[in-house]
Amino acid sequence: MTIITSAIPGTVLALAAFSKKALTTPGIILAWFLCLLITVSGGIPAFVILAETFVFTVLADRIAGACSDPYGVRKRAGVRGTASVICNVGIGSFIMLLKLLTGNIRFLAVYAAVMAESLADSAASKIGPLSKSGPIDIGTFKRTRKGLSGGVTLLGSIFELAGASVIALTFFLFSLLQSQTDPPRALIDAAIIASCGFAGAMFDSLLGSLLQVKFRCPQCGAITEKEMHCGKETVRISGIRSINNDCVNLLSSAFTALISAALLIQ
Repeated sequence: MTIITSAIPGTVLALAAFSKKALTTPGIILAWFLCLLITVSGGIPAFVILAETFVFTVLADRIAGACSDPYGVRKRAGVRGTASVICNVGIGSFIMLLKLLTGNIRFLAVYAAVMAESLADSAASKIGPLSKSGPIDIGTFKRTRKGLSGGVTLLGSIFELAGASVIALTFFLFSLLQSQTDPPRALIDAAIIASCGFAGAMFDSLLGSLLQVKFRCPQCGAITEKEMHCGKETVRISGIRSINNDCVNLLSSAFTALISAALLIQ
């Protein structure tokens, strides 16, 4: 696709982010440029995968509502800026830059796996807390509070796999429509994309459990991801203070890119 035609879908997504007040002005500008890069490099399939990730994440958020964090333990990012855009879309954009520079179409499959991980993680974190059973911390195998990073449920894992499979199915259909690969190979690629997306989301939960910073409120004793709780400064009890959810997203995207590249790039 040309730069001019590629700018149109990016503008649509940027306007959607603006209407939702999801990003700061610099964040919207950066997101627009990254969307332009992705669309120029990967065409309609790459843009559709990006749009699906955005739309289904918003949909999952609408479905879950306040129930995605019933105890209010997560640190709210507020209006996200450029750092958040880089941590969430940076790896996928870098993969598409490699495709643009090398001309290797296999990088589109790696990009799909990275976005599959992103949607899988978003779906699990939003829908998982709706589970009637309490989550298990994937790092300690102990019961944990709903909403805390690192907690997993069966319901969340099902939606995690479903989210990854949506992106994998999209890649499969476009592979057939554009005749880029034969059907058996396209099916294998889709299975790898879904598997890597699911594995990357699980890795995200593991990092959330072991590395993401958590605090305890001195007033009520609740474990939280906030520096302030009950009007008092909380005390760090685990994790690395500089590692927040955005950092975890960046690391899990990089992990997914590496394992999927090892399986998909020939």
